[in-house]
Amino acid sequence: MSQHLSSQQILDWMNGECSLEASRHLHACEKCSAEVEKLTSALGMFRGAVRESAEKFGERQRVFAMPRRSMAFRWVAAAAAIVILAGLPIYRVKVEQERQLAAQMAREDAELLSQVDAELSAGVAGPMKPLQKMVAWTSESKASTAARQF
Repeated sequence: MSQHLSSQQILDWMNGECSLEASRHLHACEKCSAEVEKLTSALGMFRGAVRESAEKFGERQRVFAMPRRSMAFRWVAAAAAIVILAGLPIYRVKVEQERQLAAQMAREDAELLSQVDAELSAGVAGPMKPLQKMVAWTSESKASTAARQF
């Protein structure tokens, strides 16, 4: 083999999937051997670091264990969210009831004002009736006033 091994060929050799010719070249070529040695050394260092870290955590402790305070906060937040979501329909019903009550009270107020106006108008003396028609603000009186002007 006249040229050096490619990165893929080196990886194949490390995985045990290489041709006999690539294996011979690797043993004969110092540059390719140095490349394999460098890669093997880096992988060995990585493997050692992973094993060291795993030993620090121990068998029972999970790598991604969540602190107890964080778990408690999450449970409290979840409970608060559930309470809010459960209370939302109750709040909406209460607001709707208040809106309906306000509308009903407005209708009753308008009816009461109409009754008061009717009673006050009924108590006007006979000679004042023509004056009452002059100051009445109904649409009929406006139309008749407009007709009189023309």
